[in-house]
Amino acid sequence: AVDSIGFSFPDLAAKMKEFRAVGSGGDGVRILTPIHEEPGLYKAALLVADTLSTRIEVVEDPEYLGFHHITLKSADPDGALQWYQQAFGGQPSSLKGQKKGLLFGKVWLFVIQAEGPFASTAGRTLDHFGFSFPSLDAAAGDLKKKGIALQQEPRAVTNGPVAKNAFVLSPDNVRIEVVEP
Repeated sequence: AVDSIGFSFPDLAAKMKEFRAVGSGGDGVRILTPIHEEPGLYKAALLVADTLSTRIEVVEDPEYLGFHHITLKSADPDGALQWYQQAFGGQPSSLKGQKKGLLFGKVWLFVIQAEGPFASTAGRTLDHFGFSFPSLDAAAGDLKKKGIALQQEPRAVTNGPVAKNAFVLSPDNVRIEVVEP
C-alpha cells in the first residue's frame, strides 16, 4: 500500500549526479526515471535506493525541502485521505493546486488509485510511519472513540527516542506508529 516516499532538494540535477556516483559504486542506487518535469508541480525523478526496492521520488520543490511526501495506494483514495484526516489531522490541500493530499506541517500525504487488497506493510522495507501526540493515552482514547482499533495498546518504550508508542492499521493495511515524545 506504500507507493513511494519523497524528498525535495534545492538542486535536483546536482543531487542526481551524486546518486549516479553512488549507484556506479555498487551501493544499490538505481535510477528508474531520469529528471523530468511534472507540469505545474516540480522537477522529479524516481529511484530505488536499497536492495529491497524502496521507491524514492526525488523532487525539486523549494517550498518544501527535505522529507517531502509519502504516497500511498488505495482503491478509494478520497476515502483513505478522509480516514487519515479523521485519525491524525492534517490540512486538506492540493500541492500547487494540482495534487490533492493532506499537509502535515511541511510534509505531504498523497494517495493514488490502485487495486487492492494490499498486504500489510509490517515486515517490509517501509514497515510503518508515525504520528506524534503530546499525550498518547489521550490520542489512543480519541482514536478508539472514532472507531479506529489499536493493533497495539500504548506502552512505555525504555530504549528509544519516544516515551510511549502504540500501533494502528489503516484500512489499506498501512501500519502506523503513534508516539508520545
